[in-house]
Formats: sequence, structure tokens, C-alpha cells
Amino acid sequence: IFILTQLIVAYMGVIAFGFMAPAILFLPMTVLLMALFFRESVVLLFAGLILVFISAAGYAFHTGYLTLPIDANALFNSIEHWLVFILCLAGLLFYLPISIIKYRNKMSQLFLEVNEQKKEIEHLANHDFLTGMPLIKLCMSKFDSIVAKGRQKEKLLAVFFIDLDKFKLVIDQYGYDAGDVCLIHVSNKLSKEIKSGGFACRLGGDEFMLISSHSESKEELIEKAERIISEVSSTFEFRGQHLSIGLSIGIALYGEHGTKFSELKRAADRAMYKAKLSSDNSICMAEADDN
Repeated sequence: IFILTQLIVAYMGVIAFGFMAPAILFLPMTVLLMALFFRESVVLLFAGLILVFISAAGYAFHTGYLTLPIDANALFNSIEHWLVFILCLAGLLFYLPISIIKYRNKMSQLFLEVNEQKKEIEHLANHDFLTGMPLIKLCMSKFDSIVAKGRQKEKLLAVFFIDLDKFKLVIDQYGYDAGDVCLIHVSNKLSKEIKSGGFACRLGGDEFMLISSHSESKEELIEKAERIISEVSSTFEFRGQHLSIGLSIGIALYGEHGTKFSELKRAADRAMYKAKLSSDNSICMAEADDN
């Protein structure tokens, strides 16, 4: 409505006073305003129509079809003319920048919302929906980052392959909801463990992985694994029932059992399988032939 009003005022002013009409300032302002809200093709078409209109008006005044109502000198000496001109110029100088600033602020807010949605999408793509833990893709990136920094030269870089003991029995007895609560319980305990250093992720099902890069000896890695088992084995509540779960952990070392993530994952997986065959809550260090 505002743009349409400007166009009407500009049209009447140009027809009456030609290029001396103060309202002619509304024409470029309407083009700029439309550029903020309309498609490029619409704005270009509108700008072309304005050029056609100005050209037609100029031709009409040139041929005498249109004439000024008063002498040009008298018009410029008129205080009313200059008052209208100042009002029109004020509208151009103040309303247009304010509109652009508001539009810019709106676009900035939109960009922030898009960035937040992008971050949320990336988070959902790289994190487990149930537990919120990172998925294996981020675990691989963390491993590559540690190797690139050369931290494995100072401390032992180890991969823990973790599998829940008798997880299927929990589901069979209490249902899948209990299984979900169990997985969340395990993820919370692993997340607590890595606060002092490390990185944990969920591989899928009842399998998890932990990367440790702060231990100085195999004994310290075994202690870490025992601490994880102790924490996870603590009971968790499900609908008034106090349940518990066990872990089988296989450990593979960088350099000794491979230098690639896939090699250490495979070695730790085989070590975990040996631990599971042994007994519940067992820990097994990978051997040279496990890769």
C-alpha cells in the first residue's frame, strides 16, 4: 500500500510539474524498496516501466502535450514547492534507510536461525538419537586428530571396544524400554569417564567404543577398563526395578596392533569377543594376531 501510494503521488506530480515535481524522488525509492521484497525479474520490469513513463512524460512536455501550470521561476520561488520537496526528500533519506536496516536485521536473524538449524542437523547426523553420544564417524575423526598431533608418542593411544553382557536378557525380561534405559545408563557412565580425557561413541546396538590417549602403561589402561566396568555395573532403576548390566572390553594399542583406526577397531573387537567368551565383566588386551 505504501509503495502504491508513492507511485500515485509520483505519477500525479510528474504529470503536473514534470521533472521539477518533488514527488519524482519517490520513483527511485519505490524501486529500492521493491528490491528488498520482490524477485529480481519483477524489480527490473518495474524499473523499466518507470523509465518508459519518464520518457513518455518528457516527450509530452517537449511536444507541448503537457505544460507547466506556472512559470518555472515562479515555481522555484514558491515556498510551498520547496516545502513539498523537503518533505519528499526527508521521506527518501529517512524511511528508506530505516527499511533497509530493518530488512538487514531480519535477514541477520534468519541467517542465525538457519545456522542453528544447520548445527542441529549436523548434530543429529553425527550423534546417536537415543543416548546423544557421538557416532563412529566422529570417533574416527577424533582418532585421526590425535594421531596427527603425535600425542601417541607421549602417551599410549588405545581403543576400547565395549559390548554389554546379557543385554538381550534385559530386553527379553523387561522389554525394549528397559533396553533404552540401560543404554542411556551406560552412555552416561562412559561420558563421565571421558571427562578426565578421552572420547566415547556408540557404534550401534549394545556396542560402544572409547579412545584413550592419556595412559602411560598397559596397567593404567586395565585400571581404566576396570573402573568403567565398576561404574557401569552399578544398578539403574527401571519402573521400580533395580537392574544391572555387565561389560566385556577389548583393548587394542596404537602401533602394537595397528596404526589405522580400522585395524585397531578390528583388533579390539576380537579381543572383546575373547573377553566375552571368558566370563562377564572381563577385560582382554589384544594380541598381535588379533588384527
